[in-house]
Amino acid sequence: MNKAQHFVLWLALSLSACAPDRSSSTGVGNPGVISLSIVLDDEFDAPPPGIGGATGDGGTSGVDAQGGAVATAGADSGVAAETGGATGASEPEDDPLPRMSVQHALLVLGSVRWLPCDTTLEPVVLRGPFSVDLLGNVLGERTQPPIPAAVEPEGGFCALEAPLAPGRSLFFDGVRSDGTPFVLDANVEATLRVRRHDSSVWNAEVTPAVLWAFRPRRWLSRMALDQTPPMPAAGEDGAPSDLVVDVNRHPPLLGAVRRGLAGNSSLFRDLNENRQLDPEDRDALVGDGSDDPD
Repeated sequence: MNKAQHFVLWLALSLSACAPDRSSSTGVGNPGVISLSIVLDDEFDAPPPGIGGATGDGGTSGVDAQGGAVATAGADSGVAAETGGATGASEPEDDPLPRMSVQHALLVLGSVRWLPCDTTLEPVVLRGPFSVDLLGNVLGERTQPPIPAAVEPEGGFCALEAPLAPGRSLFFDGVRSDGTPFVLDANVEATLRVRRHDSSVWNAEVTPAVLWAFRPRRWLSRMALDQTPPMPAAGEDGAPSDLVVDVNRHPPLLGAVRRGLAGNSSLFRDLNENRQLDPEDRDALVGDGSDDPD
């Protein structure tokens, strides 16, 4: 059984033992509630010209119907990264991991907290755990169980927080450009945050449905990952197998993932309330992710 299978087994046991408390929800469609869906934003993640991402017919591509990446990126990059790299140069903004390099990206949120604009009011807390499968290739659905709608307070919401659940809260793996596998399977302590964009207020009249879009190919810089020395990984019988970049054992890379989880995310209005990030939704930005996980 590989690490991804171990994580899925642990996840299934955790979900069966701890069902979320939905007492804060009145159901989508009722007056005064806002629904939240978590989605993969891979099209926005497309690398700039010259870095890669070319498809077989010469174009770039987004995601397939299941949310998985459908194009392969080149491995060249002319910049070095601060996080885990050898040069110490500043981390480039446009150096995402190649398409198809990320194989799994799963999060377990302990809760979702909606913060009212009126700071004298208590947050609206939706208790989890909520398991999020960004590529949609493990759980079958993006979020299990679905996140309940939040009852809107007077004055609406201005922020959103989601602490990762204690325990095995993150599984992130793939293959870097030289074919070396990388993996992060860990209890990551972090609180993911989104703040309102400009002066917008989130309320049921203006934003009855929103999409929290994550970009896992930006959780690590391509160059930072490529410059990190791999180590022998033990197989099921304890004998060394493939060389693996174990992000758990490289504090700079782990720190980059923690910052990148929410820092590379955005909140959009779901204009047609179909729980998918459509092209027209991208012009309806209402929130920006924070790279402060503490």
